[in-house]
Amino acid sequence: MHHSGVRANLKALQENALHAFPEGFIDWPVVDARKSPQQNNSYDCGVFVIKYMEVVTSFEVITWQDHQGWQADMARFRAEIAAQICQTFARHIADKMAAC
Repeated sequence: MHHSGVRANLKALQENALHAFPEGFIDWPVVDARKSPQQNNSYDCGVFVIKYMEVVTSFEVITWQDHQGWQADMARFRAEIAAQICQTFARHIADKMAAC
């Protein structure tokens, strides 16, 4: 439905991120994630993007019906994300202190 918009955004992103993707990605396939979970408000988009990335990068067969309860789990997901950030920061500080 929005393939032309996706292509335009990919082109703009590629032009601004040549150093990160020198081989380019404009020709990567665009796949519709049919029946994927949908947010029902205007403020959970960031958490939904993170959850999509977790699922898609897991390299497992995606069965979106197994993930339809995301909206109800937003508080838990936000807590998990905050904990992961804090753990990463704590490891970074511990590594810096160990190097002293």
